[in-house]
Formats: sequence, C-alpha cells, structure tokens
Amino acid sequence: MIIVGVPRALLYYYYFPFWKTFLESCGAKVILSPPTNKRLLEKGLELAESEICLPVKVFLGHVQSLISQVDFVLVPRVVKPERRSYSCPKLLGLPDMVKTLLPSPSALLFPLQDRDRKKEMAEEWFEVARKLKGLSFWKFKRAYWEALKAQKKAEKEKKRDFYPRNGGLKIGLVGHPYILNDTYITHSLVKRLRERGVYVYLSEEVESSQIRKATRKLPKPIFWSYEKELVGSALFWIQNKLIDGLIMVYSFGCGPDSLTQVLLETEAFKYGELPFLNLVFDEHTSEAGLLTRLEAFLDMLAWRKLNAS
Repeated sequence: MIIVGVPRALLYYYYFPFWKTFLESCGAKVILSPPTNKRLLEKGLELAESEICLPVKVFLGHVQSLISQVDFVLVPRVVKPERRSYSCPKLLGLPDMVKTLLPSPSALLFPLQDRDRKKEMAEEWFEVARKLKGLSFWKFKRAYWEALKAQKKAEKEKKRDFYPRNGGLKIGLVGHPYILNDTYITHSLVKRLRERGVYVYLSEEVESSQIRKATRKLPKPIFWSYEKELVGSALFWIQNKLIDGLIMVYSFGCGPDSLTQVLLETEAFKYGELPFLNLVFDEHTSEAGLLTRLEAFLDMLAWRKLNAS
C-alpha cells in the first residue's frame, strides 16, 4: 500500500478532511507527522531562513520528520481559498520552499487548490490519483466528490451559535487555527483560558455569512482570505456586543497579520474602547511571560466588568 505523509501544521488545520478522504479513497494510507515538539521546531529552525514566520518554520520541521517514512509527502499549493482573495505569499510558496530546502527520497505531491480555477484544480488532483493507484476517471470523480463533501461537513461542524451570555468573562480569540490549535507554539493558550472559566470564542467558529456581513462597512475588501476570517469574526463579536475583550494571536514576521492587528485595534477602540491584547509568538516566546500578560489582562477585564455593573 502506498503511504502518503501529511504534515500536521499550517493548512492541515483547514483542509485535512478533504485530503484524508481523497487519499484514502485512492487506496493510500495516510500518516500524520507527530504534534509539534521541541525536536520538530529545532529542525525547522535549521532549515528555514530567519525572516520566515514561526508557523512556516514549524511546517518545515514536520515535513522533514515524514520524508524517510513515506512514499509521498502532500504539500498542496493553496492559491485562492475563496473567490477573488488569496492565501498569504508564504503559503503560496510552500511547495517551492519544500523543494528547495528539503531534497528527499520521498516524492512530493503539490496539487493546486484554487476556487477560481476549478477545472485545473480537478485535473491536478486527478494526476495525484493516477500516481497513487492509477484510478479511472470515474473512480477519481467519486473520490473527489466524497472529499469535497467531507470537507464541507467538517467546516459546518466547527461553526456555532453565538448569543449574549450572562456571567463569566467572554473573550474573542482571533488567530489562525494553525497557531491556536498548536499547543506547543502557544503553550496551550486556549486550554489555559478555559481552565480559568473564560468563554473563548474562536474565529473558525463564525459562519462565513456573518463574516461577510460584518466586513461590509470596511473601506475596501480584504485581500487575504485567512485575514478576512480574522477581521470578520472579530467585527461580528464586537458589533453584536458578545465579548468583554479581544485577544489577537499571531506570529512574529507575519506581514498580513501585522496589518490586521492595527485594523482590529482601531475597530475595537471605536466600539466602546473594547480592551485589546496582542500576543505575538516566535520561537523565543516564554511560557512565564505569556502567563504574566494573560493574567494581567484577565484581572483588568474582571475589574472593568465589576465596576461597570
């Protein structure tokens, strides 16, 4: 059986249901790299240029951990997650970085994902199917359709209903899933907040329709798809008065997120001077420093809420 490795980093947190369903429907066995750990991070730091953001450095470490164990490594080129908007430049260039920095005995699969080029996207995934098992067109079509359904179902299951809650602190946590769900990078930030009795709202839980509606008043459309999700979810919470404070989590060296941070801080101030905290992560971020800033922010929110009642 052909074995395909999938790095447990970056776009894995968005598209794994599609990838897994498709690959297994093609007769391949899918294995994941282990959760991020010190060794994986150190390997990524050795391979990557210093200017590259932390999630990409981590991703390279994940790829390196797979190359001696599998027949293929999957690194799709995600260009447009939705129509008329793009992935960030570093995500667009992932296949090129992997080819340059990680010559390996494993074959590399770089199929296209682009909402504006559906025909080309299907053709490239068909080539993946042929490499794995030589599927006929009709069997490929069924595998592709099942993968699209699995992805849609997984995305729907992440969404939730938001409504005003009484009691307890409510915090909107703005950050990409590949940062917030990587507990090694963030020192289990989401878990720590919930252990303190905080209601945590995540960007990936907000419906696309609510994001579109929340961003209509902005001067111009947001160019990057994943930043649009962050901005739209935060504006949705702010405009509907659902949260007591907003925390933005991003990695040092991320150009799109640094612009998003300025925009959100401005919008938070417009709507009743909502408390706003930036948490910037890189390979040097300490757990102690993070907890100190987090505790201070939560204490301030609790004091503010007590005095407002």
